[in-house]
Amino acid sequence: PKMEKIQVDKKDIAAVIGKGGATIREIVELSGAKLDINDDGVVTIAAADEESRNKAVQMVQDIVAKPEIGKIYKGKVVKIMDFGAFVNFLGKQDGLVHISLMSDKFISNPREVVKTGDIVKVHVISVDQKRKRVSLSMVGPQEEDKQPKVKGNKPFKAKKSNHSGQNNKPVNSAFGAALADALKGKS
Repeated sequence: PKMEKIQVDKKDIAAVIGKGGATIREIVELSGAKLDINDDGVVTIAAADEESRNKAVQMVQDIVAKPEIGKIYKGKVVKIMDFGAFVNFLGKQDGLVHISLMSDKFISNPREVVKTGDIVKVHVISVDQKRKRVSLSMVGPQEEDKQPKVKGNKPFKAKKSNHSGQNNKPVNSAFGAALADALKGKS
């Protein structure tokens, strides 16, 4: 068997192993490779063929990957709420696409644009490390080789639309403030 070693951050070891070893067992089942992880974060992946090894490596990398602001990902719509849709990307990472960032046009209900199970392209507009929240957008660049448009030193700004909630009151929440800051380029 061919072996490959990859280094993961020590604080990501638990995520790779999973509760009661469930995640590492799932990787072994789905890839056919054998995995071993030590206390220093070195993951040793052994497989009879390159395809199995590569699949296991990709699965580990997806688990430990961190969302990058401005990067585009493919994800799956997992839940739709009146204010937007939650999209799963990077393995087990979820993020919110606010209704105002789902389309260039005004929409009154997220279900006009997506349904649960849809695969969509999203780009990360902000990451709140403390609360582990990721804000996503479906408006703007949707190709892997394009980064958000830049005018001068300002990042891409999504078109503003009035999706602030009932009675047109402004959003008054930590998420709303983080979203507003992200749209102003204060990420």
